[in-house]
Amino acid sequence: MTSIVSTNAGAFVRSIQSTNLGGGGVFLDYTRDLFRYQLLYDNVITQLNKYLVYFADGNFNKLTNEFTNSKYKNLLLKATSSNFYTDSINSLTNYNYNQYTFNNTRQSIYNVVDGLEQSISLVLQNNDLTNKNQNLQSYYDILTNPVKLNEYITKEKLNVMPFQASESFNTQIILKPWYSEYLRIYGPPGNGVFQSDLLAQIVVNLIAEGKITEQEFLS
Repeated sequence: MTSIVSTNAGAFVRSIQSTNLGGGGVFLDYTRDLFRYQLLYDNVITQLNKYLVYFADGNFNKLTNEFTNSKYKNLLLKATSSNFYTDSINSLTNYNYNQYTFNNTRQSIYNVVDGLEQSISLVLQNNDLTNKNQNLQSYYDILTNPVKLNEYITKEKLNVMPFQASESFNTQIILKPWYSEYLRIYGPPGNGVFQSDLLAQIVVNLIAEGKITEQEFLS
């Protein structure tokens, strides 16, 4: 027998007898889908979460070492639709409803969001390094070519004028309220990426307190 346990104040247990399974119906279809979601989380997302956290934290060495090609292929196979449309799922064999699946899945979404934020940071770093590499390559070409080096020294007048550079900044840095509150409570993020679940709760609290509006956050 399979049972679904409600987690609200008036908790109840509803049993699904084998006779109900033969009758079909929307309730049975919903239950089977819940079973599939639960299996997807237990067998795929839980494993995927570890690698998402590595990526979101910028722990790329661990990610590279542990997320091997065999792990990648294994996750692909486990996520295939054929694993979620079997006789045991249709008959709800050994199905026990887990009330924490929703919150666990939501946490997985936070991990994905943090990973996407980290990927943007990586792209920016890569673009910066690419530009620097191009500049360094041009200087390398000059330094390894006596003719170009002589032309560069003459053009820049490096043989008669010393380097002088000075620059002052008067720009005031103003942080958004949610970032200020995050830094106050949790300190600066070690990997440069604010944890989305913590940041989301701070935003919700600030909106509830009337300190910011939802539009201010989204704009």
